[in-house]
Amino acid sequence: MIDIVYSVGNLAIVCTLFLFLSGSQPCLKIIKSKSVGDISPMPFLTAFINCVIVFLYGVLIKNYQIITINAIGFNIEIVYIILFLYYVPSKKKIIHQIIFLTVLIITVGFYSFIYEPNSKISSKYIGFMGSVSSIIMFGSPLASLRSVMMTKSTESLSFYLCMANFFCSFLWAVYGLLLKDKFIYVPNIVGSLLGFAQVSLFAKFPAQSVNTRSKLKTDDSGLWP
Repeated sequence: MIDIVYSVGNLAIVCTLFLFLSGSQPCLKIIKSKSVGDISPMPFLTAFINCVIVFLYGVLIKNYQIITINAIGFNIEIVYIILFLYYVPSKKKIIHQIIFLTVLIITVGFYSFIYEPNSKISSKYIGFMGSVSSIIMFGSPLASLRSVMMTKSTESLSFYLCMANFFCSFLWAVYGLLLKDKFIYVPNIVGSLLGFAQVSLFAKFPAQSVNTRSKLKTDDSGLWP
């Protein structure tokens, strides 16, 4: 049984690493265009805070698989956030969000290891916070839902990020069920459903916006006399 749990955990780690690296797709798009466009910073910010909180939860319950992947995760997300901050024209809003997250992390860390020395008690509260932040992270690509509905396009969504969200949440849900840890399986079951909803948007809407398709059509017609 232990070998099965360990194996599923390793699969989840590999998939989650791909999830973190899939964030490079919108980042490369930002670098290429030298603009953030309609890309939302929410997936990066929510992934960062989720990694930090779940990392603390992993430390409290002494789960080294959770500790390892989330330590890698929040460092990767820091790079993405810095890149987004560099190219975003109005930095005030995201700086305020970063300050808020920093204060939140310090508060959570203080409670976990100083205010409440009993790890069994603190792990329940941090586990609950991790569950909430995980659900927010899985649903964060839906921050672009308004843009998708208005443009009838999924151009503002990352297909690979949505797919990675779906598979990762599914694997972690199985991992949590095997460990009988509700703070792991509950948010990831919700994440699986949200991930499926996000992926289904690509079946309904094309990857190009109405304006982009019109421009391409105009450009193509201009090739003919």
